[in-house]
Amino acid sequence: MKNGDVLEGYHLAQNAKAVIVAPNVYDRTVGLVSVVPRDDIEHAGISQELIAAKALGSEIPTSLIGRGAAEAHLTAGSREGREAVLAYLAALRVDPGWRYPPRTPWATAEDLMTRFDEFDDSVHPFVADSPRTSLNDLLVDPQLYVARTVLTTGRVLRATSDEPTQQLILGADVTDSEAFCNVTIADGARRFRAGDRVEVRAVVTAWGTWISRPGEDVKELALTCSAGRLVGSRVPRAHAPERRRRGTVG
Repeated sequence: MKNGDVLEGYHLAQNAKAVIVAPNVYDRTVGLVSVVPRDDIEHAGISQELIAAKALGSEIPTSLIGRGAAEAHLTAGSREGREAVLAYLAALRVDPGWRYPPRTPWATAEDLMTRFDEFDDSVHPFVADSPRTSLNDLLVDPQLYVARTVLTTGRVLRATSDEPTQQLILGADVTDSEAFCNVTIADGARRFRAGDRVEVRAVVTAWGTWISRPGEDVKELALTCSAGRLVGSRVPRAHAPERRRRGTVG
């Protein structure tokens, strides 16, 4: 795309004005068709690879587009986790806030399906078992970090107050770029607030252009996070002594 995005999916049709694509997650279509004006396209290519595909949530043995995918090797438990991951990725990809459906690599889906229990919406302990990576680097070139767990730190630009899961919008030093992820907070734990510096254990999941408000787009990186922890808080100078009581229960 001329704005730097990459839109992937199954080619359905085209004419002189537009290309029509069915976006996918892994080997599933997601019930969405994107009509992309040719004026927005920098380059378009069609793979000659024959890829199996069917509608998300369908258990029919034949595909919607392409050949049917064999899943006889999947157990009931693994099938449930697989479908949960694909439904999660589909909901992310069809969110109307994106300028176009974001790039969601196959490798990401495969990675999350093998580690579903690590990244579900349960409360998980923060485990520093992965390399620390600058959020700036993730924002600039997310493709380099696909299917890898990373620890990254950002400042909270906005945070929802929903319980028990918070959505965090994280910023760094890259202009007009931000990341977001959901973190489930334990009962009674301090909730994250705007201005906090938070470290998250995350997997790069999707990226594209987000319509921040009419006429204003930002480059958006979607992270799937297992846990997050506070590493610093912006406190007004007059209240600096309060830092000594951080983490206590009063």
